[in-house]
Amino acid sequence: MLHTLELKQHHQTCHHCDHHFLMDAHDRIALLADPDSFEETEKDLVSANPLGFTNYREKIEGMRAKT
Repeated sequence: MLHTLELKQHHQTCHHCDHHFLMDAHDRIALLADPDSFEETEKDLVSANPLGFTNYREKIEGMRAKT
């Protein structure tokens, strides 16, 4: 059994089997960038569908609602 604190200390990786759990964008940026050095740009940038995939807009809107 893994505890949340233990996973956080190991950057969302199980130290028993090396399984990598999902890491959200904020945690990934904190892992890769120096503290207070990341500056977000293009906050209003939205995904486009240049290849015309079916149901793409619905999928993107569903994912956007989750985050």
